[in-house]
Amino acid sequence: MKFLFDLFPVLIFFAVFELAGLDQEAAAASATHLFGWMAASGVIIAKNGPTMWATVATVLGTLLQIAWLKLRGKHVDRMLLATFGIVVALGAATVWFQNDAFIRVKPTVVYWMFATVLLVAELGFKRNLAQAAMAQAMQLPAPVWRKVLWSWIGCFLFLGAANLYVAFNFPIETWVKFKVFGLMGITFVFLVAQVLLLSKYIVEDPQE
Repeated sequence: MKFLFDLFPVLIFFAVFELAGLDQEAAAASATHLFGWMAASGVIIAKNGPTMWATVATVLGTLLQIAWLKLRGKHVDRMLLATFGIVVALGAATVWFQNDAFIRVKPTVVYWMFATVLLVAELGFKRNLAQAAMAQAMQLPAPVWRKVLWSWIGCFLFLGAANLYVAFNFPIETWVKFKVFGLMGITFVFLVAQVLLLSKYIVEDPQE
């Protein structure tokens, strides 16, 4: 369920982009009416309609995630708050300049932020955040925990680089599909492979 929760803004972006793309002129006209004031020119041009709608929807989707957690009395992770800040900043730039390069680079900024946090915690504070997050579910020898940590760092760095390659070498329609099916697919395969490799270390609940 948490995986789907984390995926919510990405799915929102994809759904809104595809829906708005069915009629770009109508999407641009409605975007101009509702949030054209957010653009430097005051008018959203037709070809940018789907991207502008999807960008605004992503900001609202991430805000809804935070609001949902708050309403349920749940802890809002600092990484989610940081991600929200990045989405707002790059989303605002996307709409203001009507330049999709800002929103295209967003996944890379987020992935590399994750990698940086893991790296700084390990090298600067001698704290393995992968172990801190997963210690209750499995018990691993210290060398294995380090391998898990570096595998996550490597995965985030690779995902960020892959996003940049597709974002600036293919049309935005291709990038939007890659963002959902490519980046999320790679992440899912990585998670499954890691679970299979570490399954022998999983701690079973004695009450079950």
